[in-house]
Amino acid sequence: MFAHLELDLIAVLSVSASAGLLVMVPPIIGAFFWRRGTAAG
Repeated sequence: MFAHLELDLIAVLSVSASAGLLVMVPPIIGAFFWRRGTAAG
């Protein structure tokens, strides 16, 4: 059944972009809000 499912390019790009956003949000939040985070760290 899934072999016959054809995804549009926009759908694939949106899923990959949301997955990338989910991966990148925790380090960004940690970089700005972690009190002991320094440039040397």
